[in-house]
Amino acid sequence: MSRILSRRLVAGLDCLWAPFLLPSRAPLVLRKIAQTTPGASVRTYAIRTKRMRPLSDTTYYTSPDTDKSLLEFRSLVTSGEAERAMELYPSIIEKQTLHRRDTLAIAHMLHTQYRTSIWYRNAPDANKALLGNVQKIISDLKHGRLDPHPVAHVHIISYFKESKQFDLGEEYWSWLVQQDEGQLDARTYGSVIELMSYGGKTLPVLEDMYMEALKRFPGQFSEYHLSPGAIVMDPTQATAMAGTRMFLLQGIMTARVLHGDWRNAYLALDTALRLYPNQVPPRFFELVIYERPVSEAYRVFLIACRCERPPNCKAFTYLLESLTKVGASEKSSTGIPDAPSVMLNALHAYAGCGGRLDSSHINILASCVLSHLPPNPAICGRVPSLPEDDNTLIAVTGTLHNLQKLAERFGILPHISTYNTMMSVGGKKRRTDLIDLAWKEIKQRRLLPNVITYRTMIIAGGCLEDPDMVRKAWEDLKAKRATSRELSDRATPLELSDWTTFARAGQAAGMSSFVKKELNAASNTVDESSRIKVARELKNHTNLEKIRRLSIQPVLEEDELLRLLEKLNSKIEVIGKLVDSKKLLDFYRNPLPMALSDSLPPTHRTTRDLYNTLSRDPALVSGNEAASESTTKPLPTATTASGFPLDELRFQNWSAINDLLIEAEQIDKLREQAVDEAIATGKPVKRTKGGIQIPSALDGISASDRTVEDRDSPTTVDKPDVHTNKPSPMSIKDINTILRLRGQIAKVQ
Repeated sequence: MSRILSRRLVAGLDCLWAPFLLPSRAPLVLRKIAQTTPGASVRTYAIRTKRMRPLSDTTYYTSPDTDKSLLEFRSLVTSGEAERAMELYPSIIEKQTLHRRDTLAIAHMLHTQYRTSIWYRNAPDANKALLGNVQKIISDLKHGRLDPHPVAHVHIISYFKESKQFDLGEEYWSWLVQQDEGQLDARTYGSVIELMSYGGKTLPVLEDMYMEALKRFPGQFSEYHLSPGAIVMDPTQATAMAGTRMFLLQGIMTARVLHGDWRNAYLALDTALRLYPNQVPPRFFELVIYERPVSEAYRVFLIACRCERPPNCKAFTYLLESLTKVGASEKSSTGIPDAPSVMLNALHAYAGCGGRLDSSHINILASCVLSHLPPNPAICGRVPSLPEDDNTLIAVTGTLHNLQKLAERFGILPHISTYNTMMSVGGKKRRTDLIDLAWKEIKQRRLLPNVITYRTMIIAGGCLEDPDMVRKAWEDLKAKRATSRELSDRATPLELSDWTTFARAGQAAGMSSFVKKELNAASNTVDESSRIKVARELKNHTNLEKIRRLSIQPVLEEDELLRLLEKLNSKIEVIGKLVDSKKLLDFYRNPLPMALSDSLPPTHRTTRDLYNTLSRDPALVSGNEAASESTTKPLPTATTASGFPLDELRFQNWSAINDLLIEAEQIDKLREQAVDEAIATGKPVKRTKGGIQIPSALDGISASDRTVEDRDSPTTVDKPDVHTNKPSPMSIKDINTILRLRGQIAKVQ
């Protein structure tokens, strides 16, 4: 009996008093499958799970004697032709009972139709028809004419969530929750928690649903594994067990983020990163990007990239736009606006983990770079172009050309939107030379101006107070609209946005009478409601002040601007070499800054010791030591696709969550302080899109990007020396802060 039991034997026991024992290690083939392949990225937003086969594969439920009409129906469903498929649906459902995979495919088709089509989201009649099809599927599910599939319910609930028909979604759930386990599972609970989160249900109600789901669908001890203090048996290996309820965890994290429970939301993210350090669904990160302050969003974005789980293209665009707004109002400790460098760092990370770039990302970067151009000193009117040997313009356009070359390396061809951005900034800065340069580039590249081009020129004319520019751009816009009508039956004469833009710019350029004349001439195509709105714009002097105020932007001295551009050019060159190598960025050997700024020294050994104390079971550690003395050869440390050791990645993710918890608490205190000051002074609290306006978090605490020096885990990879500062001991106060935010004080007492 003195022989130590093997870990495989112990982990396989059903122990009533120790239900937290984990399954044994997966075979080598499973570990290799679990590692992310270069460039792989699977979006997870209530539509896809690891257990779903591709919907285009219908061979598993097709036999030689399958009815031809059924084959046609399945072909239409898998190709996404919803209207034709739903025309055949009544006849198909009358003939025979469809397979449960048919149910899933139909629900997937209808959900995708709504998500990907602006027409269905904006046209009431089309949306009504789509809702009718969804309700038809629900009716057949309730009456047993369709074989149920749990993920089919996920798609239906997600459709109700995204179309904001929360009452219908809850009504559907009130029936579904009473069904047996063949109808629904933990994923269904996760989707309905998201639905009710957006629908306004209170957080305690949603937390109760979460616990109900864990008890109803326990999986492999999911309640333990999803708890904040759970332990991974072997942090050097990928987690290879099913039924950990990640979709359910995603649902409750959504609820916590939307209700402002940042602490438990980040602990949920910490749980996901602990279990699957390089396999967390991107939706976890996208939630923070959209809902939390930009400094937190930036950290989480870099965590996602380091884990090789890049957020989708839309989320990256949103982050870049948020960084642009911060850069326009804040300066770094050096006095140079840091937004372009920070944005390039984000682009470097995104490209390095296989993210998909598009022209919008390049345009936002170009706009940010252009915003630092000094304005023309002229007060009003169209002024002569500045000297062609202007050093700042030459340097800025050189950086823009480097950005364009970088875009071409990603396969992004020159797009008119880039030059629309140049025109926009040219108007705001009263730089006619920049506008002229944009038109020159358009002609050289043989690009076709679009409606936005001419609308931008109208605004630029207003900023320059140039009636001739406004008038010419307006005529070009009308001609472009007329050409569009010849090419498409759906095109409209002139949109309301065209008229309101024209009215604002015309007012700024002192040509309100011309705007009224044009409006009267178009009486047949402009309805009364639009005429009233345009007339209101002409009288609204706030808009006049606003369009003139667009010219006022942060300005750098020439030497500062040139240094910034040199720094950007070097970074662009580094990213270009990475793209040419066709490899993923090695975040382990070449770490990137993980925060908007650094204000603390590098992480120290105490942090690693604390991590080991909190994340390792002493019994398992002693068992590992005993096993290492036996003849059993230990498994090599698993790595990500770019070569990042999983145990080190788990530690750095843990450290990054500590940073997020500390920073979120600081922001929360600043928000409360802003409210208290507003009450004391009797002045309203300034609000932004993200809520109450508070001092910028650019100077937040960062530890996750200072963890590279402390690489004492056993590995054969060379340890890079990227920090020159010596590690400093961690104060008791800092340790207590981490333990308090994690709720684990008792664990180390």
